[in-house]
Amino acid sequence: MNQKEFRLYQALDTYGIPFEILQVVSFEIMDLVQYNRHGYLVYTVNGPKALWIFRGPEKVLIGQSRLFAICKERKMDGFLYPLPLNDGRMYGKLDDRTWFYLTDWPELQPVSYRKDRDLQGMVHRVAQFRRMAMELELFPEIEKTEEKYHNFLDVMKNAIDNLQSFEMLANHRLRPTRFDELFLREYPFILEKARQGYELLAKSEYSKILSESGCRLIIYNLTRGNIHVDRQGIVYILHLKNCCYDMSIVDFAILLIKSGRFNQWSKLWFRQMWEWYQAYFAISFEEYEIIKALLHFPWNIYRLAERYYFNRTEWTVFRFLEKLDRQLADKKFWLEFIDTL
Repeated sequence: MNQKEFRLYQALDTYGIPFEILQVVSFEIMDLVQYNRHGYLVYTVNGPKALWIFRGPEKVLIGQSRLFAICKERKMDGFLYPLPLNDGRMYGKLDDRTWFYLTDWPELQPVSYRKDRDLQGMVHRVAQFRRMAMELELFPEIEKTEEKYHNFLDVMKNAIDNLQSFEMLANHRLRPTRFDELFLREYPFILEKARQGYELLAKSEYSKILSESGCRLIIYNLTRGNIHVDRQGIVYILHLKNCCYDMSIVDFAILLIKSGRFNQWSKLWFRQMWEWYQAYFAISFEEYEIIKALLHFPWNIYRLAERYYFNRTEWTVFRFLEKLDRQLADKKFWLEFIDTL
């Protein structure tokens, strides 16, 4: 074993990846470094690749693989398609709930919610996926399981219940932090806007459309962790694990929610996003009412509080405070924006 081979085996051991993986890939691996929680950059004699670790039921991975196959058949760009292993399979098994697959790696980096090029690319990718999803009823191999159906009314109701739990936790903490104090100060406002968003969605045609089978597959996970861009400005979706069934317009609404704060909820940003999307699909009045309701919900502050009170992120209190301060500074722009809807 030479020095390069030793370093490679040492890296695999460090990351807990079985050495046997070297025998099932169709190219020689020279080095491997961790990219994020789910992926590793793999340097091979055939250029850079990516090794992705998939944790969860195999049926979810099978669904993603079938969806990738349909996208590839349509020659859709912006996806990292699995490469076949030596035995022709598209993925391999590490243990009963952990799997892996490999893709090409075109030197990607996380998108920016501030750059027009990236925003327009994200709108294009969402619209492209919507067009493909409209044809998915022709593909019975895409399984529609109950857990794949998504309903934002249920999500909002659960979030409102959680907010009330957070208020109780903050009030009964023996040693309240500065985060607790600020959250309690803003709690009446946060709860009011959450209920307002829920009521607007409940009054819209959302439930009726869903009950009449108006839902299609959406990407749903439009975080920077799952959306990257290459040097040519092509936006990529890294994985489709979180795809679910909802109204197609929901993906566009999520993009607005994700990018609004980074653009101070400006009229120019909103008009551009709207025009870019309408170049692909006309937005109906019913869809507008649903977008409006989702934008009224205080998602950003809620997600931060959720991470804090459910201990879902190992950040210091100081970092949580920094983020909360930014969220509160954004409140003025957000309120002015939703008042114009």
